[in-house]
Amino acid sequence: MKLNITRLNVFIFFLLNAIAINVGVAQNTPLNSLADQDSLQVKNDDEILKTPFGVFNLSQTTGAVFRISGDQLRKTGGDNLSEALIGRVPGLRIIRQTNTPGTTGDYSYVLNGGTPYVLVDGKPRGLLVDLREVEEVLVLNDGTFNSSLGNFGDNGLIYVITKGGKSKKPVVEVNYQRALNTASRLPKLLSASEYAEVINRVSNNDGLGDVYSPKAIAAYNNGSDPINFPNINNQDTYLEDFSSSNFASLNTYGGGEKTRLTVLL
Repeated sequence: MKLNITRLNVFIFFLLNAIAINVGVAQNTPLNSLADQDSLQVKNDDEILKTPFGVFNLSQTTGAVFRISGDQLRKTGGDNLSEALIGRVPGLRIIRQTNTPGTTGDYSYVLNGGTPYVLVDGKPRGLLVDLREVEEVLVLNDGTFNSSLGNFGDNGLIYVITKGGKSKKPVVEVNYQRALNTASRLPKLLSASEYAEVINRVSNNDGLGDVYSPKAIAAYNNGSDPINFPNINNQDTYLEDFSSSNFASLNTYGGGEKTRLTVLL
């Protein structure tokens, strides 16, 4: 692009998420020399969210926007992001599909009665993200975002921002965390004799006789014959009140104007 400047002109430059600047340009001054000026100030505006579908101002949304920092999530003691978010985001239900020991588990997510769309740094993927990588999580339940996502946004959006390198001197962080985990809720189970009585009532309602005799129910209740009439509470027998987990990490980040580095171990 070529502009003919016949006298002193003032150009006003606008850049997304930046402060507008006024630059005076004298006659015969090439515009490419403006690139050498260090006068552009970038806003530190946390209310701007950039996604592959557009740039949104969070302060001007019409619906709910919930945000939680990675530091807050790491204090929960969860093994991954899905576990750390359980019970901490209004309206979001996270259900673990398997409790097999030694597995990270599969999770289902429910928001607005359906499955929300998940983006990690602008890319579609699940929430099985290492907590050490998380900078911030935003849960967006807003008509503006939903319309931008099309059919994917019917049930809201979970947007995860991971850590990136920072323009500063290299910093090394060493973290150690020990957590005690307990079940938030356990079902209240019937005893063997109570179960037998319920089965008898169901059978009688169907016009059938008792399945368990009074003698058998008494044996379940008093424990006189634990071999043939056991009364075992499997929760108390096989489950501990608490489980412990240990977590250690070594992180380093830093960089300059052109190169930024983040390493997680």
